[in-house]
Amino acid sequence: MWNLLGVSNILLWILMLIQLIFLYLLTKTFASYTKNFHKNGVAQIISIDDQLPIFKAKDQRGGVISSDKFLGNITKLIFLSDHCGSCFQVLDKLEEQTLINNYLVIKSDKSKDSSLDIDDRKYKFSIVRSTKIMNIFGIEKVPTLLSFNQKGTVEDITELKDLNNLVSMLES
Repeated sequence: MWNLLGVSNILLWILMLIQLIFLYLLTKTFASYTKNFHKNGVAQIISIDDQLPIFKAKDQRGGVISSDKFLGNITKLIFLSDHCGSCFQVLDKLEEQTLINNYLVIKSDKSKDSSLDIDDRKYKFSIVRSTKIMNIFGIEKVPTLLSFNQKGTVEDITELKDLNNLVSMLES
């Protein structure tokens, strides 16, 4: 009788040890997953002196736009949304400017349940719709303007609060 009780006690401790090892491995795997999740472009915020993240997308006319295109040029990325009133004013100001062409407009994906009927094809400049790209850059507030130098390094990040300065920002 005591022999059977001793064996069951040992088996119970072994089972508990296996469960602790399993819990440790599960925790370690979860920690690794969340670390990689943040590395792969989600929840990262771009800052001054960071390199231009790699991306590739299609504009409103189907042309392929990639981050490789920007190297060697001083470029501005303008992040907008369909749900912000001042973003429409930015688009109107950009439409008026015909001489400045060193920028790309990036907007979040169209919402499937939105009642807005927005046709990006009417604009002469390129507009890329990609929530993924906005997440890669860590853009949370719109309108935002990011400036890159010729080497692809971030030089300036500006929230466009005063739209009167937009043209001068694009020219600089």
